[in-house]
Amino acid sequence: MTFPSRGRAARAAALALAIALIAGCAFFGPGVSEYVPRDAALAVELDDVPFFPQADYQCGPAALATVLNDSGVDVAASALTREIYLPGRRGSLQVELLASARRQGRLPYRVQGGLAEVISHVHAGYPVLVLQNLGFARLPRWHYAVVVGYVAEDDALLLRSGTERRVSLSAREFLRSWEDGGDWAILTLTPGDIPPAADAGAFIQAAASLEETGRLDAARRAYEAAVERWPGQPGARLGLANIAYAQGDLKAATATLTGLVASDPDHVAARNNLAHVLAEQGCHDSAREVLAPILDDLDASSALFDAVQRTVSALRAGDDAQCPRLDLTMRPSRITASTTH
Repeated sequence: MTFPSRGRAARAAALALAIALIAGCAFFGPGVSEYVPRDAALAVELDDVPFFPQADYQCGPAALATVLNDSGVDVAASALTREIYLPGRRGSLQVELLASARRQGRLPYRVQGGLAEVISHVHAGYPVLVLQNLGFARLPRWHYAVVVGYVAEDDALLLRSGTERRVSLSAREFLRSWEDGGDWAILTLTPGDIPPAADAGAFIQAAASLEETGRLDAARRAYEAAVERWPGQPGARLGLANIAYAQGDLKAATATLTGLVASDPDHVAARNNLAHVLAEQGCHDSAREVLAPILDDLDASSALFDAVQRTVSALRAGDDAQCPRLDLTMRPSRITASTTH
């Protein structure tokens, strides 16, 4: 489900500025205009993103409250302080921000495409939480802020930061502080919402983290959206099968894994998981047939070698009467499943 508040497309349609960039400016390196998507507005400000001024050393709760509230979670920075602020460190760790976002029902998506991806997300209406080092390499001063806009003409990023609702920072200054913070940045997404500039691998990994922390319904919605957005990515379908299995729906897990093996016959994890699910339904011969095409070529150094060997060792002879019948007479990519009545 995509959160509809205020309409991201309408909010992101900021005034486009007709500008002429003059060569020889003080910033040596690509400026903001170099990262603005083609045909996009040259100035965007997400003015209705909320603002939570930070208390002493509590920029983490303030920044997280900003992006969570923007995504539809009604939570105060003071409530988050109790979750993520570490008095002994006078700050918050990234892992705590990620965990808190998941507890609030959001999918924290790690931005990995540098400033270009940050600007693309802001252009699409998504504020970006960033970690900066406002000090020096040997004397760091860590700080969380939220990027809410950019102005190509001024070569500047706009941020909610500290006690200031609107901070304009030159691209050079922002990049220096952000790169010293490890280029760390996240979005907090409603599960099922995928930004236009999202990377498939990073999004599916974010959904997997939801799955690993037991938030199965949220992870399922994220995986379903990923399958629709990137049908050629096997990770999302594998995740859907894992969730179906965890929730006791062996038929759904079998169907999803069968489709994945049919489209990607060399996917070892999908074959192993399908064999495991079939065996749990008493379909040991069918499971053995699923694994057969990969056993001879499976490298002992493969990360999945031991898992496949354990699956093989657990198989018995014979199939129950109600087992799915796999048609393996054609190439592995043509595997189909039917049920014997």
